[in-house]
Amino acid sequence: VERDEHGNYRLPVEIDSWTVLSLGQVVFDRPAFHNQRYIYPVGYKKKNSLHRWYRSMVDPRSDTQYTCEILDGGQEPIFRLEADDNPGEVYMGPTPTTVWTIAVRRAFAIRNMDYGHNPVGPDFFGLRKNTIAKMIQDLPNADQCKNYIWQTF
Repeated sequence: VERDEHGNYRLPVEIDSWTVLSLGQVVFDRPAFHNQRYIYPVGYKKKNSLHRWYRSMVDPRSDTQYTCEILDGGQEPIFRLEADDNPGEVYMGPTPTTVWTIAVRRAFAIRNMDYGHNPVGPDFFGLRKNTIAKMIQDLPNADQCKNYIWQTF
């Protein structure tokens, strides 16, 4: 991923099926903003790329683009999800899995299908993608997240 003259990643950038709009800022002094596997930077924002949309929650015949964001909820992050084809309805919750479970179940329900398990929220947020995880790990103060286990990519 390209960097600017100051060493910052050039955004937005398309990485596989996601477009990273903002990496956000690492909150290292509040434990809920990271764990052993993930850092949840406030202001992180990504969309599904145009070539990989996900099922719509309002139209069973179409797919749509989703925007995922991580917000500052005080002592813990707030994960926010919004579909382009239903902009008035926003899902927010304490984990990425919480909000994506709602979306996936609704998308399956309008198609009269069952979805028997919860989605992997960090995957749907792009946080499990190595390139994105490295970009987040490269942010200032990521090395101060005491519970996070540093990864080699």
